[in-house]
Amino acid sequence: MYSSNAGQNMGILALVFGIMALIVAIIPCFIAFISVILGIIALIFGTISFFQAKKNNASTQLSKAGLILGIVAIVINIIWVASFFSFFKFLDSKQDEINKIDSIEIHTVKIDSASTKIITDSIQIK
Repeated sequence: MYSSNAGQNMGILALVFGIMALIVAIIPCFIAFISVILGIIALIFGTISFFQAKKNNASTQLSKAGLILGIVAIVINIIWVASFFSFFKFLDSKQDEINKIDSIEIHTVKIDSASTKIITDSIQIK
């Protein structure tokens, strides 16, 4: 039985771009757009490779791996961006509460057990 290699080159490209996209997606930085671009390229090559291999009864494993890695990288980026914006939205909502505080008083109590003396300190910040 003859085994076709149709779509294998693009499947390898999809796998390589998917791996690169996943590696870049894990880095929590402002380079998320690079990972999204690499993930989209992996999706494109993976889809083309998948249909070429399916049409010629060849192996679709490389194309499926590239597709899965591209999708996972894009999902990780969506999670990073969503958590980034929700964190700063949370900080912004707490900033209003911080601005409402006029002063802070801190009281500490120290008990010296040797001489049974109580020492109190007080700090006031306005």
